[in-house]
Amino acid sequence: MIEGIEVAVDREAVVVTAREPLTVLSSAFVRGGLTAARAIVNLHVPKDLREDEADGLLPRFTVRRAIPGPWVGLLTSAWTERAEVAHVRGRGLSAIAMVTVGLSNRVAAGTTPVAAWAPSTINAIVVVDGAGRAGGAGQRRHDRHRGQGGAPGRRRGPVRRWERGQRNVD
Repeated sequence: MIEGIEVAVDREAVVVTAREPLTVLSSAFVRGGLTAARAIVNLHVPKDLREDEADGLLPRFTVRRAIPGPWVGLLTSAWTERAEVAHVRGRGLSAIAMVTVGLSNRVAAGTTPVAAWAPSTINAIVVVDGAGRAGGAGQRRHDRHRGQGGAPGRRRGPVRRWERGQRNVD
C-alpha cells in the first residue's frame, strides 16, 4: 500500500488514517471542502436516517475508535464491510481507492427532481502518493500537469481498469 496510510474496513465504517496530515478535497458531511486531515471516515448509517439525526454520529464514532484528528466524515447507507479496495503503482505514483456503493437512495443528476438530503450511497476515497524522488517519474508527471514538459493534451499514461474483486494492480 502507501507508507504511512492505514485502511480499516468493517461493518461500521471505512476509515483511512495517515501518519501525517493529508490534503483533502471532498463533499463530506463533516469538514467538506479543501482541508487537511489525518483521517477520513465513511460511516455506515441507516438508509432512512434524517439529517437532523446525523449530527453527533461522526464525532461519537471517532472518539470511540480513537481516530486522530482532524478528520473528514462521510455518511453512507451502503454496507461498508463490502467496500471495494484497490491499490495501483506505477511511474512514481501510488494510489489506493476505497469505494462503497448502494443503490437504494439513488438519483441521477439532471434527470430526476432535486432530491432531499439522504445519506450518500456512493462514496469514493482515493489517496494518491505522487511524491516520487526528486527528478523521478513522480516529479515529471507533476510537471506535465502544470504544463512544463510534455505536449499539451498529450495522453499521460495507460488507462487501467479494475475488475470486481481485483485488489492489486502493478
